[in-house]
Amino acid sequence: MKKIIRTSEDIKRTLIDTLKKNNLKLTRQRLAIVEILSNDRSHSSAHTIFEKVRKKVPSVSLSTVYLTLNLFKGEGAIKELEFL
Repeated sequence: MKKIIRTSEDIKRTLIDTLKKNNLKLTRQRLAIVEILSNDRSHSSAHTIFEKVRKKVPSVSLSTVYLTLNLFKGEGAIKELEFL
């Protein structure tokens, strides 16, 4: 099976399209989450993503991060990894 490598721009486009498809505004908070997800290949936890986004957008809430990640997961734009 051939592994498809997506660029950060492809990922960003997919995530933004997912927000638009679900009629969600492209807020600073959501765009910061998109930016982190599209540029960070380290499989970060929701809390780590929250901390990174908060450096750029101090008004972001942990709830916004979780809700946005759950939307992306539910739409198949990202996958949740469970570590034992």
